[in-house]
Parts: sequence; C-alpha cells; structure tokens
Amino acid sequence: MHEAEKNIQTDWLINQLADNKEVFLSLLEKTPPHIISWKPEPGRWNLLEIICHLADEEKHDFKYRMQVALAPNQFPFLPIDPEAWVTEKSYATQHFTQKLNEWAKEREQSEEWLRKLVPTDWEAHLVHPEYGQMTARNILANWVAHDYMHLRQIIQLKRACLQSITGESLAYAGRW
Repeated sequence: MHEAEKNIQTDWLINQLADNKEVFLSLLEKTPPHIISWKPEPGRWNLLEIICHLADEEKHDFKYRMQVALAPNQFPFLPIDPEAWVTEKSYATQHFTQKLNEWAKEREQSEEWLRKLVPTDWEAHLVHPEYGQMTARNILANWVAHDYMHLRQIIQLKRACLQSITGESLAYAGRW
C-alpha cells in the first residue's frame, strides 16, 4: 500500500471514531433508568457498565497505547485489567449520564489529538506482552473495531431487554 493510501485509510479510521461517537450517543442518550441497569443474566454487563468501560478504555487503553507506540521514551507500557475495573471502579454505582458525557468528552479529545498527529509515523509500534508488535495504525484499527464490538453488544442488550420487558414474540421482526 502506498503512503497516500495509508493516509486515506488512517483518515477514514479517525472519521469512524467520530461517527461512532454519534452512534453511541444516539443509542444511549435517552435511555430510561430501568433499561440502563437491566441485565439479561447475572455476570453480564448492563448499559451503565458498558459506558463506564468505554470511558476507561478511551482514556487508559487505546489513546494511551497510541502514545506509547508513538513516544515510547515518554510513555511507559502500563498493564491494564479492564475486566477487573468493573468491580474496582464500582461501575454499577456510577451515574449513567455523567459517564456517557465523560466518555463523549474523552472521545472528542481523542479525535482532536489524532487529527493533529497527521502526518505521523503510523508504523511506529509498541510491543504488547500478549499481542506482540502493534503499530500505531494497528492500534487505531483496533480502536474502531472495539467500538463496533460494543455497538453490537449494546444493540443485543437492548433487543434482549425489549423481549424481556414486553414479553412479546419478536419473530416477525426477522431472524436474529
């Protein structure tokens, strides 16, 4: 792939992060409290826990990992444990709207920061203990993929909640 194509790809990925922010907000902003805390079964995340996770990931994972890849002498690789954060940071007791706004603000800051990086050495990398060498471009692509994974999770959760609350058959809507 030529450098111009890589820059177009990188711009597209950054734009996807911006677009995904709007999708998340559209899916979550007007959610009633009884749906925010609803879980399909014990041990699964509710919408509040998902948005808390996204806020922490935005700040402490993807953006930070990008900084490590681009400036390893300034940013040491720090291990994280997102699964443990759920209890360590008491996600279930957080305020949904505040966390959603916190995430949106962090995402805006990430977008601005990423746009200021262009052009940069997107082949700069870090060595992740589990995933090996990860370039800045690879981290950016995984950031977008992480959004997609949680958008799918939110939609699946909202559909399951709809089924549970209404008790109606959703077969007419189509195969899920």
